[in-house]
Amino acid sequence: MASALVAREVGLKQLTDDFVRRPEIVEAMTRVKTSTTTERMADLPFAPADEVAIVLKSGKELKGEPVRYAKGSWQRPLSEAELKEKFLDCSSGALGANQASALFSSLMRLDELRSLRELPLAAVH
Repeated sequence: MASALVAREVGLKQLTDDFVRRPEIVEAMTRVKTSTTTERMADLPFAPADEVAIVLKSGKELKGEPVRYAKGSWQRPLSEAELKEKFLDCSSGALGANQASALFSSLMRLDELRSLRELPLAAVH
């Protein structure tokens, strides 16, 4: 939550020691409170919904709409652009941006490949 408030995104770049130790992140984390429930969905082992509320300095509370399924779940899939952004965030550090992008493009047309050897990483030994 602190990452979303300060950096406006939550990804692997925000999951480093250097990032979470930044003074503005540490300060924001002191203002975040969480609570859980024992309620579960009938069909999944998750809470019925996630909710976010922000209490302003004035005391006014802003509540978001409950989120029943996470963005990226099969019920709320990512768009291709969002999927690519997430894939590149997860793989670029290990593969480099160009190779990660090439692999993503190949994986998106996996059903068209004659062999898995056509994947960019298949040639790496």
